[in-house]
Amino acid sequence: MISGKFEAMSWLDKSGIRVVCLITAIVLIVVWPGLAGAAEETNLYAIEELPVATDDDAQIMADVAGDRVVWLDATGLTSYVTIKGYYDLQQGKRINLFVESPASGAPPRLAGDWLVYGSNVPGGVGLRGYNFATGQHIRIASAANKVGYFDVDGDWVVWEDSRHGINEIYAFNLVTNKEVRITNDSAEQSRPVVSDGRVVWLDARNRRPSSARYDIYGYDLNASQEFVVATGDARREPPDISGDYVAWVQSSPDDSYATRSLRLYSLGAKVESRLLTVQNEGIDAPAISGSLLVWRQDKQVLGFDLAKGQQFIISRAIGDKLQPRIDGNTVVWADGRNNGIGKYSRNFDIYAARLKPGPAPLPPIYGALASVDARIQVVWPFNKPVLEADRANVLVYLFRPGSLATVACQWEPVVRLWAAINNEPARLVATGVKRPDYSEGRMVPSWQFDGVDVSAARDPLNKIYFFVTVDGVAARSNVWSHGMDGRTYFPVQETPTGVGQAGAVDAKIQIVWPHGGGPANSADKANISVRLFQRGSNRSVPADWSRPVTLLRSLNDGVAEEVGKGVKRVEAGGGVQTPVWDFNDVPASAALDQANRYYFRVQVDGVDFRSNVWSHGVDARTYFPHKDVPTNDCR
Repeated sequence: MISGKFEAMSWLDKSGIRVVCLITAIVLIVVWPGLAGAAEETNLYAIEELPVATDDDAQIMADVAGDRVVWLDATGLTSYVTIKGYYDLQQGKRINLFVESPASGAPPRLAGDWLVYGSNVPGGVGLRGYNFATGQHIRIASAANKVGYFDVDGDWVVWEDSRHGINEIYAFNLVTNKEVRITNDSAEQSRPVVSDGRVVWLDARNRRPSSARYDIYGYDLNASQEFVVATGDARREPPDISGDYVAWVQSSPDDSYATRSLRLYSLGAKVESRLLTVQNEGIDAPAISGSLLVWRQDKQVLGFDLAKGQQFIISRAIGDKLQPRIDGNTVVWADGRNNGIGKYSRNFDIYAARLKPGPAPLPPIYGALASVDARIQVVWPFNKPVLEADRANVLVYLFRPGSLATVACQWEPVVRLWAAINNEPARLVATGVKRPDYSEGRMVPSWQFDGVDVSAARDPLNKIYFFVTVDGVAARSNVWSHGMDGRTYFPVQETPTGVGQAGAVDAKIQIVWPHGGGPANSADKANISVRLFQRGSNRSVPADWSRPVTLLRSLNDGVAEEVGKGVKRVEAGGGVQTPVWDFNDVPASAALDQANRYYFRVQVDGVDFRSNVWSHGVDARTYFPHKDVPTNDCR
């Protein structure tokens, strides 16, 4: 879930008509659907996504104008970058382009037929331009100008320039080839952007020593006049501008960026509005084109239509997103869905999306899976014997179903560890932390559970059965038995003391009865009976309970598979009628081999449930197996 509070947006447009885009204090809460389920929510726009550049290494700092997309290609672990070409969205192909050695850390910028880029030249960074229509290369600023961040729109190029020892703002007219000095102040001015001849930037002129405050000032190149956009004690981040609108992110100076807000300023109405406020969420890099605003928020690319007053989603693929840019109805960004998880992994790609009028389904969560095989690899009791250990670390891998290919490196589902002691229903004991792990020289994503309580197994009569679930995903898990003797002995079958209310249930396997009544290795089939109890009690669910009850079975260290649906019958006793679900003639031939063991548990559809685990075999302990060797590598 992503939530935020959208505030009132009200100002006078150029015609003097008051524009109200949202009712005051609307709280917008977007609930994402399940990873694989049909989307019940709709999106304001249909998102037509396409990959633009997916080479090895990193493609970063993209920009778009019309049908052209340009970016920097970063090679290896160095800061060496190149512009190898651009992508033509109309033609659907990359076109080679030669430019002088571009500067790292300086995003190329597009406007109309112009490409402007920082160039590494002797003495520092210069500023260069290329015109797609004429093929003309021009020099805008020399290395002596010590060029930093820059932008282009229409006939104007603007940049931050430290030729006098501190960043100031300069402009260059592409028609007259004349340079204009915009600021002349002892304080720093940086990160300029330009639209329709109006420049805005971050300004430190009012900042106290050791303060993080930045204001936003502007300059009208047509009127040769400075203006104020936003001042006051706040941490403002680099703005963007389009027409009458200026957008930026800011936070309070005293909360370590915990509270962040997305701001909008109308140059015509001279009104600042707070569009969105979030707590402890990453929100940055707003970009605006016309009435469409886009930004990055917690590894997603989101948008807001200022004319319609509605938020929409552009990308929620796995992996990080960087620096979204928009022109018209086209959005581009650097995308980490194919990145590894190693310390030096930096495989970012460039993706684009066309926005088509909706309503439409939410865009898919590319890279997330509908189902996985979850396999516990190790339960490690800190080098102590089972009868002496109080704590253990648990390691889990997630695989694509039926394979040893791990899930996408950047996917971060919530993985939960469950433990069932003896014949009791399982309880949630921990939520996994995703970390890289190594297996046979390969780096793979793992979920680790540190310091899990295993003290119950110090009693030789106890055993703990571990398995995992994955939020929003159909997960087939193996079962790990931790104890001196992992077998389930025939417990006393529980007799319901009454009938409880419908709600959360405990599913308890009452008996696994090998045909013929002998030991586990004497029969190739077994009959199994299950009761459902109101959570935490001995009160049975009502006799008319109709939700399906499914038996799951895993063999040795294998993941669970569905055996079948139970057949309900009703028993009368103690003055009440209670349901029992039977699973007859369940195949159990593998247990004829004393080296094998089955683990049975139950799933109840459509309700919050917890199941016990029943082990079936001569020796049901889990011995330290060899860790699985994944077939892929996330370095």
